[in-house]
Amino acid sequence: MNKPANVQVSESFRARFTTGEFAQVFAAAVPLDIRLELVDGYLERMTPPMGAHSTRQTAVSGMLWSVLQECAMVEAAIDLGDDTVLVCDVAILHRPMSEQRFLRADEVIVAVEIAETTLDRDLGLKRTAYARAGIPHYWVVDGPHGQVHVFELQPHGDYGPATLIPFGRALPIPGTDRTIVIG
Repeated sequence: MNKPANVQVSESFRARFTTGEFAQVFAAAVPLDIRLELVDGYLERMTPPMGAHSTRQTAVSGMLWSVLQECAMVEAAIDLGDDTVLVCDVAILHRPMSEQRFLRADEVIVAVEIAETTLDRDLGLKRTAYARAGIPHYWVVDGPHGQVHVFELQPHGDYGPATLIPFGRALPIPGTDRTIVIG
């Protein structure tokens, strides 16, 4: 019986990408059977959405669409700088976008992540990246705990402590006088 090879990859053989190179992959319309994000120049696989995630994402995006129309986007890829493109589950924009490109961080009012199985990543890596890019508001819809973590950008360039809004309570939509209720 063969033993598995113990191969170590040297850092010099790892390929780093810029956001421009990452965009070229998608512009070439190469069919990929995996969902990817670009984090600090490296490709990372996204967790495939499953039942609870998809159901909650559809509900949240539908509620936001009913209030904001074209200023709400699902599966929005956001260019966060020279080497990072993250995909949020729903984005609230300052104005509608119809161009075929990644969003810029300054076009986003709220980035929304649905956290059925990704709470650590959404409250860690993604929270830090969105704050560093200057996205004013960040929501993490925490299905397992039945609450929304609501973050607001502070003058020092990081989000303040989360306000926890339990499911079933009104969640104010920044930039409007409207609310939604996530359940």
